[in-house]
This record gives sequence, structure tokens and C-alpha cells, in this order.
Amino acid sequence: MKTIGVLFGGKSVEHEVSVITGVQVMENLSKDYCVVPIYVKKDGQWLGGESLKDFKSFKNQDFSQAYPVYFKAGIPSLFHLQRQKGGLLKGDQLVEEERKIDCIINALHGTNGEDGSMQGLLEQWSVAYTGCQVPGSVLGMDKVLMKERFSHCGIQQVAYTWFKARDWKENRDQVMEKIEKIGYPLMVKPSTLGSSIGISKVKEEKDLEAAVDLALSYDKKVVIEHAVDHLRELNISVLGANGAYDLSPIEEPKSLNDLLT
Repeated sequence: MKTIGVLFGGKSVEHEVSVITGVQVMENLSKDYCVVPIYVKKDGQWLGGESLKDFKSFKNQDFSQAYPVYFKAGIPSLFHLQRQKGGLLKGDQLVEEERKIDCIINALHGTNGEDGSMQGLLEQWSVAYTGCQVPGSVLGMDKVLMKERFSHCGIQQVAYTWFKARDWKENRDQVMEKIEKIGYPLMVKPSTLGSSIGISKVKEEKDLEAAVDLALSYDKKVVIEHAVDHLRELNISVLGANGAYDLSPIEEPKSLNDLLT
């Protein structure tokens, strides 16, 4: 039986979204797999244990049945220290237990989870994982790099500009001039976040500064795009590599608001 680690949580502001994803993945994986939870707390501590399969553990913030886990470079196994009781002449001992991991489903969201950081770390540990490798993860997470790549490939996209926090502070007039050329309404976004965190739709100039300040509270780079009215969003998942791909049905999210949050 293959052992599948489900990696979720993380230090990102998208921590709670990742927890929901991780629990849903564990609940829906085939019974043909042995499922091992790997939860990263907000402080960066890694935990394992069967109690982490239950959403109540996170709702109640009760990790009393969980225990610290760790990887080692070049070894595709999850380790933890197990206390063994000693006899009359020997005290308790900590014994290292090893569990081979065949593959990790990366259910982390946002910073340090989708941006290539975790992908690079898993590769250092020789652990197989789902999703894009380091270059694709970096490009997919950083909207500025992604848009520049789109432009290089001749892919059409809405008018946009981007700037850094220092530009907004020291050269605001120049930044505003670029923004005005795009025209309202606008979408204001942190460059390297997801789940709509820090994103605002701005219809008038009087609301622009607050939207930029919000985005800069999450990131050092901000992307501003022309907002498309009556936009349709279509999602499709792709699984595979080297020209052999399986495609999911096309999903169209629906929302009553201007921004799907």
C-alpha cells in the first residue's frame, strides 16, 4: 500500500484555507492509500498524528494528540521521536521512528507553500510531491513574473502596471500617472498572494490609496489591472507531465458580488 503524506497549514496568511483543503483531501483520498497528515502550524512547527485528520482538532485548536515530525535531507521518510518506557534499571528513552513517504500532496496555500519554497525543500529531501516544480511555482505565484512571461509569449491580457512599496512612497506621482493611463475600474492586488486576500476593486480615484495600502500590507509589490466588467471566470485542472495530461471538467464559479472572495 502506497503511503501518501498530505501537507497543509503553513505560515502564510492563507493558513485557514489550506487547513480546509488538507482535511478535504484526506477525507476524499482512496482507501487504497495509507494517508499521513503533515500539519505546519503558523509558528512553523511540523506536526503529525491521526488526530489531525479530524477538523475538530483545528476548530478547537487541540493538538494534544499530535507530535512533532521532521524530514532529513535525501531520505523520503517522515520521522518522529517516540518515548519508550524503560525497565527497572533504565529510564525512558526517545526512539526515532521512520515512515516512508511515497508522495506528498501539497495542500499548502500562499507564501512558502505555492511559491517554490516548499517545492525546493521537498526536492532537497528527495520526496516526491504533487503540483508544479520550482520554476513553475515561482511563475504561478508571482503575478508580475507571470504577466511578463505572458507578454513574452504573446498571450493577450488586460492593461496593467506594477510597482514596489518604495516607488509608492518616493515616486507616487509617476506611479499615479501610469495607473491613470489604464483607466477605472481597477483591480489592485498583492503580487504574491492568492485566495483574494488583499485584493480590492476600485471604481474611483478616491478609493485607490486605501486599496494600495491594503495590498502593500501583504506584499512589497503591487499589481494594478484594468477591471473587466461582467467577467466570467473559468477554472480547469491539469494532471500529468511530458505531454500526457488529464483535464478536469470546466468549472465556472458564481458570486453575487463584484469580487469572488
